[in-house]
Amino acid sequence: GTRLLLGDHVATRTSAFAAFIDRETIFDHVSGINVELAGTRRLGVEQELIVTPAEWLTIGADATFADARFVESGNRIPLAPRLSGGAR
Repeated sequence: GTRLLLGDHVATRTSAFAAFIDRETIFDHVSGINVELAGTRRLGVEQELIVTPAEWLTIGADATFADARFVESGNRIPLAPRLSGGAR
């Protein structure tokens, strides 16, 4: 990842990640149980912005993009979000 200071009051951070899982477990709503499936991989990037307009106040926001797929088939993982974010 990288961190960039944009003046005294603004900073941005960018991180890339990769996660490889040998056996994925997914909840099957039809049977009501968790099902173990084949291996998966997640590749993504996270971007964060931090603003400190005053010594006592810090405002932050972040967004994460992730591409989660089964390794063998290339199909997307059900219910795995592609984009998420937050503010504080």
